[in-house]
Amino acid sequence: MKIHNISKKTYSLSSIQIDDGLDFIEREQFQASSSQMLDIYPGFWMLYLFDLPAGQMYLQSGKKMLSIAGPKALYVPPYSLIDQKFSSGLSQWQAYSCFREPEPYFPKQPVCFPWDKNWRIFDFSDIASIFKKDLNFVPVGRGGISSSIVDKACHAIRENYKESLTLNQIAKEINVSHFSMTHAFSLEMGLSPISYRNRIRVFDSLRRISLGESVTQACYMSGFSDYSRFYRNFNQVLNVSPSDFARRGFSYKGQEVQLKGIRASS
Repeated sequence: MKIHNISKKTYSLSSIQIDDGLDFIEREQFQASSSQMLDIYPGFWMLYLFDLPAGQMYLQSGKKMLSIAGPKALYVPPYSLIDQKFSSGLSQWQAYSCFREPEPYFPKQPVCFPWDKNWRIFDFSDIASIFKKDLNFVPVGRGGISSSIVDKACHAIRENYKESLTLNQIAKEINVSHFSMTHAFSLEMGLSPISYRNRIRVFDSLRRISLGESVTQACYMSGFSDYSRFYRNFNQVLNVSPSDFARRGFSYKGQEVQLKGIRASS
């Protein structure tokens, strides 16, 4: 079993593998002032569990920001972009990240829905059973905008993120100009194509480190061409250095692990 514990001045994170390809995460962060962030998770999906006071967190839902108050769950499919806003103060939540393929009946887009605190999640099948229930899904994300240019660009980047393609080469591949692609991409996604690709590479490297690859291997195998750029992007996206993340992870064998009622056995 793999465990990661990271503690810094403004946030802490604990992660435990509870099933094949499934990790349970606890996160706590302090915001000195309100902040807005974009998240995208390549190759894996997330299930968040929040119980926050009104006004603490908002998610973009179309053209408006949706307040996440009380017990709420958020499901984010692979490669989905989530726009979040946090007010100042302390925020705490739990989450599950999974590299296994979502079941066909899982939502195809990010959704928010009520979290029943009686749910008991110990493995993948427990999460799968949740999505078989009659849930009141509220779509979240930057809905209402559809661009074939952006769709094609996202697909091209996802398929080739390990390669050192230039933006001109990507634009040529989807038969548009460099300007048209970057302008449409930034307008719809809220970040540049390069930032999008770097986030994909960072989370790929994160997974590689978690699976036991060295930091150097993870750097180059995820598509970064030099270590300094990799280090800068990893730290910017995850607020921890890759070496620190690797050093604070360790294998656990033996007794049962208990994290606030979420049980995992080795």
